Amino acid sequence: MTRSDGELVSQAQAGNVEAFDELMRKHNQRVYVLARRMLGNVEDAADVHQEAFLLAWRNLKRFRGDSEFSTWLCRITMNLCLSRKRLKSATCKHVSFDEELVGHSEGGLDADLARREMVIAARQILESLPANYRALLILRELEGRSYQEIAEIMDCSLDTVKTGLRRARKMALEKAAPEIDREGNNSA
Repeated sequence: MTRSDGELVSQAQAGNVEAFDELMRKHNQRVYVLARRMLGNVEDAADVHQEAFLLAWRNLKRFRGDSEFSTWLCRITMNLCLSRKRLKSATCKHVSFDEELVGHSEGGLDADLARREMVIAARQILESLPANYRALLILRELEGRSYQEIAEIMDCSLDTVKTGLRRARKMALEKAAPEIDREGNNSA
């Protein structure tokens, strides 16, 4: 029988390490995927993944339950990712693509290569956005979070989330326009 996050948090706050281990198992994948999407490489994502759970354990007594535990944990992860991105040198860009996004198409090798190129281009556009806009797009479009959850994770108002998402989408489309134009001209 699986216990709710609320039960597990209460037990972990009382010092039950096994309860916190269960929380880690439940949210392990979500934290890693969020860090991977934000940071763009496996090594940094693994580091942030570990740091997030370590910080969560150290600060668990401060968790009041005003939001879901998963939202609180994602906020910790997001803050770590944003801090790491700020510290990274602009010259140290690592471009990679998520195998989970690429998959294998039924159109053969040409279709796989075209899809990989699209994923690489999308990741480059995403990585070129300011960190706060990138975070908003990842939380909404890739994580499927509600506007309210995003506001809690990003510690801002609902209006700020909506405005930020509009700007982020517009900026991403503007950055994608040359690529779309090039593709259109190649096929003409």
